[in-house]
Order: sequence, then C-alpha cells, then structure tokens
Amino acid sequence: RRKNAAAYCAALNKKDIILPEVTEGSEHVFHQFTIRAAQRDVIANALTENNIASAVYYPVPLHQQEVFLKLYNSAINLPVSEQCAKEVISLPMFPELTGSEIQLIADIINSAF
Repeated sequence: RRKNAAAYCAALNKKDIILPEVTEGSEHVFHQFTIRAAQRDVIANALTENNIASAVYYPVPLHQQEVFLKLYNSAINLPVSEQCAKEVISLPMFPELTGSEIQLIADIINSAF
C-alpha cells in the first residue's frame, strides 16, 4: 500500500489536489488513499464514467452528525472540518493494485479538470 501511495503521489500532478501527508518520524498504512480537491464531484464523475470506484467515507463532519447535535444541543462552527468534508474522496487502494491501474486512475483525474 505504501508503494501504491507513492505511485499515486508521483502520478497526480494537479496543484488543486491535496495529497495525504506523512508526518516525519511516522508511518502511514494507507488503508485508504484519500485526497482533497475542490473539484471532488468532477473527479468522482470522471472515475465513475470509466468504471472506477471511489468513495466519500466522511461526507458529514462529526460535529454535524445527529448524535453530536443531540449531545451538545447547538451547532458548532468548525469551518476547516466542513471544508474537508466537501473535498475528500478516497481512491482505489488495495495491495494488488498495479502501477498501470494507478497511472490510469491518475490520468483520468489529471484530465478531469
């Protein structure tokens, strides 16, 4: 998965895409490969048109989920969390993913907008 993540990072060349960061001195298992992009829906549609799955695992920030609204009885203003929820999209990530598949996915994303 780390090798695949590195391949994604090398192949995705849009300045408008925020790639996952790994803090110095730590390791990432890349259970998911989640990027951020203001054009998330354009990316998702382009991938879907090419029969490639993607997912938005966290479409609603925690502070806006029903259970938290009930607990705190008020809306909390967390603009960064809200922005992230609008921009995140997870790309295919599994050990058997090939370099050519990663390149195809990256090419579709790079040409989507």
